[in-house]
Amino acid sequence: MTNAELKKIIDDICDTANNEFSTQNKTIDQKIILCDGKKIITDIESFSFCVGKVMMVLQNHSAYIELLRYFESLSSVKAIIPIAGYNTQPETMIGRLMVDTFHASEQRFSSERLLQKLDELIEIISKEYQEFTIAGRLHGVNLEIDLIELEPNISLIRLNENDINERQPLINDLFSISSIPTIRDYSDSNVEIRIKKSYKIVPNIEGSYFDTNNEAESDLQLKLDNVVKAIKLYHPGNYQIYPMSVCSPLMFGIESAQSRTSEPRAISAFNNVIFSNADIDSLRKTFYIVRESMSDDNVLKRSFLRFLIGIDEPRPEERLVDFVIAWESLLLTVNGTDNHSELNYRFSLNGASVSVAVNNTLDFDSFKNAFNLMKGAYDIRSTIVHGGDKEAISKKIKKLNSGSIDELNNQLSELYRKVIFWLTGIKKEDRPYMAKFGWEKLLMEKNN
Repeated sequence: MTNAELKKIIDDICDTANNEFSTQNKTIDQKIILCDGKKIITDIESFSFCVGKVMMVLQNHSAYIELLRYFESLSSVKAIIPIAGYNTQPETMIGRLMVDTFHASEQRFSSERLLQKLDELIEIISKEYQEFTIAGRLHGVNLEIDLIELEPNISLIRLNENDINERQPLINDLFSISSIPTIRDYSDSNVEIRIKKSYKIVPNIEGSYFDTNNEAESDLQLKLDNVVKAIKLYHPGNYQIYPMSVCSPLMFGIESAQSRTSEPRAISAFNNVIFSNADIDSLRKTFYIVRESMSDDNVLKRSFLRFLIGIDEPRPEERLVDFVIAWESLLLTVNGTDNHSELNYRFSLNGASVSVAVNNTLDFDSFKNAFNLMKGAYDIRSTIVHGGDKEAISKKIKKLNSGSIDELNNQLSELYRKVIFWLTGIKKEDRPYMAKFGWEKLLMEKNN
């Protein structure tokens, strides 16, 4: 088929589609959008139902059938038809191309866009390696700059007002089990985490694409999790990814996986942390620590995972318990194994030693204050897990000169972050919980 013949077919298809679309009744939905920084509720014309009816008409249209025959005759298309079932059938791919051709702002199907997208799809399916993308909206952070690239193809991207409005969910969710409209508003976050990676495609083998797709989803999800972990380690805050999707090229932008987390109950409750150019190097360093420095240290990984549980725990008493357990994994490990002798004393002594080390304070008062902080935290944790009442907990907090349990949690988490950075700057075998007499050496070094 010549280029001129192909263009004539596509022009015929789009003309037919536009004529049919003009006869459809549009539906009206609502959503919250930003307009010069201010939030407004606006009516939105919904075209998905109309486009669906157009596609039903096109299935019997002679030009559309001719385009399908041309597409499935291509050798590259024949090679990928078996590998992903429904998703790589010519009628499926051309149907998705056609939907993507529709311009919502112009309310028309564009023949120029269909030609362009057809060329892009043919190029994609001819490649040995194809690029998968995971994207997650990050709540709890705003960017002052356009981009923070943690590594090549792993980025925090600032969304502009148009991007935010495009991603805003409709107020009336057709899939909601409640008859009451759910007002959802994600506009307070302007950050999307986007990660890309190429994976090898095996043609002509039935179902092979599903293995590649599963590998990509698992791999990209792990990378996304590490980005969020790094942010939680870098800066205190309340963070959540929603929604999340993985897009595969043979599905031509169609999301193949939806968010695995529940929707945040109160998006507006997030106190957004602001990241700027000044944060780039530290964020990259923290991401490296999470991805690499913890990978071969089970003590550090176990401790950090418990710390992350504490970060996400909304109840301050339970958060303190999680933080103390995270500290226990570090401070009560001796020569690489658990140590159960004189737990409270060992916890307090080792905690004071590492506190003095990371803060470069050599005076006895600093050591004593750190010792009392760790001892008090351990005592309060014991009181909580053994069912102590709030009055007993409050008395112990007052002895530490902490205004509240939240303040104590902040002290423990701030010090923990410093210790993680300090520990990952030391060879694994030299870390105090791994080296023989490591804690004793650390104590002696700070007293000499």
